[in-house]
Amino acid sequence: MSLAAVQDRVSNFLNSNEPQIISLSGKWGAGKTFLWFKMYEAARKNKKLNYPNYSYISLFGVNGLSELKIQIGANLKKNTNSDEDLENIRNQSESLFYKTKAKAESLLSGFSLSYGGVSIEVANLLNGLSYYGLGEAVICFDDIERRGKELNLVDILGVASQLKQEKKCKVILIFNTDEFDQKDKDIWNRYHEKVIDYEISLELTSTEATNIAFDNTDKITNIVRECSNKLELQNIRLLKKILRYSMEFASFLEENGCGGDVVESGIKSLVLFMACRYGQGTV
Repeated sequence: MSLAAVQDRVSNFLNSNEPQIISLSGKWGAGKTFLWFKMYEAARKNKKLNYPNYSYISLFGVNGLSELKIQIGANLKKNTNSDEDLENIRNQSESLFYKTKAKAESLLSGFSLSYGGVSIEVANLLNGLSYYGLGEAVICFDDIERRGKELNLVDILGVASQLKQEKKCKVILIFNTDEFDQKDKDIWNRYHEKVIDYEISLELTSTEATNIAFDNTDKITNIVRECSNKLELQNIRLLKKILRYSMEFASFLEENGCGGDVVESGIKSLVLFMACRYGQGTV
């Protein structure tokens, strides 16, 4: 799916009043999370979000269903066009729930309760309780393929379905299916049509990827952009790394008296080397 089509679909999701679940998949470094943050922030600042709450959760290392629900509550904030941090948003909110919860978290941080030989952090308990009081929120589950071993994909899909059906939330799932093992692939193939309302696959062209990765139009950036497009590089993380190294290498060459032609040749060689070294894989 083209970048324009992906942006249009995500925009429709953010602007909709209807509880729904969508998925955004793509290869490593394709810009999935970057795109989501950019579009969410634009919708928030333009006051196009129709849901009052938001929670972004990276599932990287999250182990178990209980921990997932705690993270949803811990990351909950108000959708507001203010750029204040989360604590200020909670403290200044008109919602008594947010005020009380934020104060309790501050006062009870580090305290625990013991029941039946099990110790429970009070702050975690409060965050867990906030999940059960959740309603009308935009929820983002990111890095699904990097979750902990104790959290199953079927549980994530179940929570997403519960958030939509019972709590009237909108949920977006972000992941790289190439990193799914066979068990996850089987679960996804079995349940995705029942759970997901719309599936989005992000596949950038090299031109789209360089336009996202490179903001400037200086000489070095333009050399890297031209080489990257010729090599058809589409990995945004790799492109950003190539540009960073190219800037450092160009400065080194210039400081040592090298002329423009030598600098340009050196940068082109560096881009080619890094493309061969890393390809489209993990940097």
